[in-house]
Amino acid sequence: MMKSRVEITTYTSYERAIVHKIVPYFEPLHYTLQDMEQHPKYIQDFYQHELDRGLTANTVIHYHANIRKCLQYAFQIGMIRSNPADRVERPRKEKFKSEIYSGEELEQLFKAIQGDPSEFGVIMAAFYGLRRSEVVGLKWDAIDFENKKISIQHTVVTAKVNGTLTEIARDKTKTKSSCRTLPLIPACEQMLNKMKKEQEQNRKVCGKSYCTDYLDYIYVDPMGKRIRPDFLSQHFPDFLVAHQMKRIRFHDLRHSCASLLYANGVSLKEIQEWLGTATSARQATFIHIWISPVRYLRRMQSSISSQKTPKYKKWAKKKNSLKSFDPKPFYDEVPMVGLEPTWFPERF
Repeated sequence: MMKSRVEITTYTSYERAIVHKIVPYFEPLHYTLQDMEQHPKYIQDFYQHELDRGLTANTVIHYHANIRKCLQYAFQIGMIRSNPADRVERPRKEKFKSEIYSGEELEQLFKAIQGDPSEFGVIMAAFYGLRRSEVVGLKWDAIDFENKKISIQHTVVTAKVNGTLTEIARDKTKTKSSCRTLPLIPACEQMLNKMKKEQEQNRKVCGKSYCTDYLDYIYVDPMGKRIRPDFLSQHFPDFLVAHQMKRIRFHDLRHSCASLLYANGVSLKEIQEWLGTATSARQATFIHIWISPVRYLRRMQSSISSQKTPKYKKWAKKKNSLKSFDPKPFYDEVPMVGLEPTWFPERF
């Protein structure tokens, strides 16, 4: 595999699987390529070994992809006559089901998270559906205070490079569609103004001890050091445990954002653009609908009896693109559809 053909984060995940999992299993067995070609069972035995160790089927599928890629290269350059990985049965992919927070649970979270180092990350993930790399990668020049817009165009990721955990900052998002411009919600604007003043104050107080490497970044600690992406994913579950709240991953806040929008009548296309997701089909895979049948029928019955177009449909007709998309008035206008999103207009 040519390192330049894949993202550094993808490359390091492949390298980690091969160096730390696949090689340690096969190396003591001294199998040759010809042995593997004649006995695909050797590969099947490895898969079963990993499953017996308690690894998930999805993890073993990733190992299979690495093994098959390596053997395919050996086939292409004539070292073997066929790819034995094509003759083994890979585990059946497990359907992943993530947890999400309802509007009421998010309201509780926002109250509890105030003053915590992860507060900014949680707010941005819950209301904008930002990935952790996008939260940490936000710069001050991405905030257009005059025109009330926020641009997602810079990310920070962590990856092991030559055995060392390294932060990689880049003017690039996960996909082309992830590069997007969204309206600046008033309360977020207030939070950002507050953070800017705090950073200026911290810089004065700390003097020469203040880190000046990340002055253009928004999410920094009191000493000016940029928040690490893995801090959010590691600290957030611990925070929930400490406050006896339902356990979810930090990334599940993004799923919660999508679900709240969808449950309140926002189209998949608009949600796709809001979250910067490549395809509507993929977006639908992590949208969780908790509209109860009773409330759904109540809403439909009300619409039929009044013979009026529901407000959310009128709203949807007016919003042709994200250039004019502002979720706050939508949450103010939308009829009850299974949850009471009071936390949105109150905080944002």
